[in-house]
Amino acid sequence: ITGTGWYRLKLDLPEKYEHYAVEFDGIMNHAEVYVNGIKAAYRPYGYSSFSVDITPFINRDAENNMIVKVNSLDKTSRWYPGAGLYRPVRLVMCGESYVAYQGIWVNPEYHMEDGSAAVHITCSVVGKGKAVHTIFDAEGRAIAGCEGKNAEVFLESAEVWDVDSPKLYTLMTEVFVGETCTDKLFTRFGIRKAVFDRDAGFFLNGKQRKIQGVCMHHDCGMFGAAYQKDVIQRRLTALREMGCNALRTTHNPPCPATLDLCDELGIMVLDEAFDEWKIPKAVNGYANEFEEWAERDLTDMIHRDRNHPCVILYSIGNEIPDQTLPQGRDICRKLTSICHREDPTRPVTCGFNRPDAAVKNGLTEEVDIVGLNYSAREYQRYRKEHPDWTMIAT
Repeated sequence: ITGTGWYRLKLDLPEKYEHYAVEFDGIMNHAEVYVNGIKAAYRPYGYSSFSVDITPFINRDAENNMIVKVNSLDKTSRWYPGAGLYRPVRLVMCGESYVAYQGIWVNPEYHMEDGSAAVHITCSVVGKGKAVHTIFDAEGRAIAGCEGKNAEVFLESAEVWDVDSPKLYTLMTEVFVGETCTDKLFTRFGIRKAVFDRDAGFFLNGKQRKIQGVCMHHDCGMFGAAYQKDVIQRRLTALREMGCNALRTTHNPPCPATLDLCDELGIMVLDEAFDEWKIPKAVNGYANEFEEWAERDLTDMIHRDRNHPCVILYSIGNEIPDQTLPQGRDICRKLTSICHREDPTRPVTCGFNRPDAAVKNGLTEEVDIVGLNYSAREYQRYRKEHPDWTMIAT
């Protein structure tokens, strides 16, 4: 489907709230959002999730309307990406002080020696409200609490997230102005320790695990590209029953609801950002947007996905043509540094299908784990020539 599409919606906004926002999990693509005729946002990358603060544009005493314009171009990728509002949309309403969009980061530190965990909480609050946090276990029991925009909770006995037993906790964050709760947000998280060892392989919670993964595009096959939970859940469950324990989001940020399912099913995820950098694979592909939008899109993906225990590493690119040029190293270094800046707890990889060129141009030196595509016959050679590499078959 290509061409221009228009969505028009009358907004029913209760007057008792101070802040209104609309969250989009993805719009395919080149989306423009208008509120009461005023352009409120633009987002070109169809796989990025974003929020639009509509508060400055609404009429308190009159009807409110929202329009989303989508410009779905031909030849934007090497597969069928879908078009339009293909992922969930939410209206968010809260008081004068609230948690910023993607403003919660739960970063657990698991201590395998004694089974304890330190849960670090970073909370970005808009306004002068106070953040109060409560942690619930998998059975819904409140087990710990703390306050503040930067807080920590210590759990003496932590239940870990693992592929065989994916235990999940829930963080409830409430924002108070005086005695009034102005916002409430629930964030699921898991406690686990993932280690990539260049000699011994991958370890999850101290146990060696073979990563048995597949690449999966976001669409639902014959059911279309719009996200359908039942279809994705059936697919992931079937893969799990086959022995699959890992998923690569080919080749872009997935729908966040897919990561929710992977959290629940115990499926590890290689979270991939881009299929193109500056050199295009498709005439109207992401290369046209890369220079202006790559840092923001990658940062937003990490902020959105870093609470998911299923995500074990980030990929900054798949078979990027820039790997064949010297300037590709600078791009690779920049993207890796963004990942390290926004989430230093997870390693970064890139799927190199021209690994000799990536070596020659220095890209393999800029990632934590060297991803190799279609190079199985060369594993032993690379291992011998680069004993300092940690490698993964991407």
